[in-house]
Amino acid sequence: MKLDSIAAKLQNDGVGIKGQSIFIGNMPANAIPAILLKPPALGTEINPELPGYRKTHFNAVTRGKTYADGEKLMERVMASLTLMETTLPGMDIRYIRPQTEPISFPISNSTIFEFLVIFEATYVIVN
Repeated sequence: MKLDSIAAKLQNDGVGIKGQSIFIGNMPANAIPAILLKPPALGTEINPELPGYRKTHFNAVTRGKTYADGEKLMERVMASLTLMETTLPGMDIRYIRPQTEPISFPISNSTIFEFLVIFEATYVIVN
């Protein structure tokens, strides 16, 4: 999954700014508010019978100072990334959709809250 294209979509939709509040792979501990896009831990399966076709998932994590802030940011991420039949750089998207409701958890003993949503995606790689 081309998470850089997903990050650009979020930025174009005004949800955040790449490198300041949108991150891929990891995010700085002091980034608040923040969005983290994470590839699947086991990678994306390649089907040799369907060249270029991919079905995968990825995680989105939001961080806010309050429960409400983190939840609202995740709602914006979900709205931006719920897609059908569209093109992003390097991908013809068949669909991207959330598989879960936001799952919240506080970070350690702090007052910062993070939310996780797992997204499912089907797309074809394009050049």
